Amino acid sequence: MNHKRLVSFAFPILSILLVVLYFLGTKDLVSPHITFLLVLPILIGVLIASFLVLLAEFKKTKAEENISRDDKINTKGLKKGILLFFTITIYIMLFDFLGFPLVSFLFTAFLMTYLGVKLHYSLLFSLIFVTIISLFFSNLLYIPLPMGLLKPVLTM
Repeated sequence: MNHKRLVSFAFPILSILLVVLYFLGTKDLVSPHITFLLVLPILIGVLIASFLVLLAEFKKTKAEENISRDDKINTKGLKKGILLFFTITIYIMLFDFLGFPLVSFLFTAFLMTYLGVKLHYSLLFSLIFVTIISLFFSNLLYIPLPMGLLKPVLTM
């Protein structure tokens, strides 16, 4: 298994481990039965980021696939994986403070722009994505998502 595949498979596993460690540290869970519901929005973000990483991994050109194992390790892929891991870490840490809509919008827009999507497309997709996910959780599942800094604005 080459280093690129190792990074792309280790990234989702480390992200999920980080989410679990985050929630093990919280003592104010209402009930153990809703633990999954509290983790679900973060898991969706991790899965989307993992999908984007795997999508970037599989968009290799034929020339990259023919590189022999004797070549030097390319640190560019490793740097991308580390940057994406820290981006998800920042996303998780700011999730409660800034709220789901704002953090998810910035997170999705950053990842898409970083992976080569034009800025206006990534902003439009991020807005549509956050709106659909927010409506899905609030209207269909009746699960409140953290609003963070937007809560005072929305309660006016």
